[in-house]
Amino acid sequence: MKSLSISSLLLTIALFGISCGGDAGRVEGPIQYSDAATAFAEGEKLFDANKFEMAVNAYRQAVALDNLNGDAYFKLGISLSLIESKARELRKELVTVDGGDKSILPVSESQKAFEGAVAAYKTLLEKSPGDALVQFSLGRAYEKLDRDSEAEKWFRESLKLDSANNDVRVELGDVLMKLAKYSEAISVYSKAKEVDPENFDLDDKIEEAKAGRMRQTFTGPSPSPSPTPGTIQ
Repeated sequence: MKSLSISSLLLTIALFGISCGGDAGRVEGPIQYSDAATAFAEGEKLFDANKFEMAVNAYRQAVALDNLNGDAYFKLGISLSLIESKARELRKELVTVDGGDKSILPVSESQKAFEGAVAAYKTLLEKSPGDALVQFSLGRAYEKLDRDSEAEKWFRESLKLDSANNDVRVELGDVLMKLAKYSEAISVYSKAKEVDPENFDLDDKIEEAKAGRMRQTFTGPSPSPSPTPGTIQ
């Protein structure tokens, strides 16, 4: 098998998908939806059923019908990421057998979707600057693009408006870990644990943050943006 045939196979996967939810052997044309809300709702059902390629079709229609549907852009990005991940895994297996080009096939469709989510959420915030949920969603979209400093900013903004949302607090802790701001992450996770003492995953996160801080004590801080001014929420 030549490298060209591998690329062709991966392109086929990207276009037609890997069957993640069964229904092998059944061929259907894409369902057409008349409004964005219905398309998004169907996309959610398909996503939950692990039918990611069909979900992509529904989410694509949702954003085509409503280009400010940031949630549809976001879930489109998640679905495409899962498909792309399978394509990368298959490529690794094929090149191991084939001995051909081992470079990873560039994939950017999920990134484009997350960028669409960012644009949609920012437009919504221009209309409703005090919407904590949209701020949270914008932070999540930035995090998926590995723009972690911007994600941190919007998670903090969301918490200022809705300090009771512990999901935002946990996401903030996670992005602080990625930024190697371990002491801040400990504070955030500890506050989240106070709010939700039954969330035992937070115990592991706190211990991981403490281990990161200990490593920094001996090796020095990793290069990262300066800490964000303001009090930890």
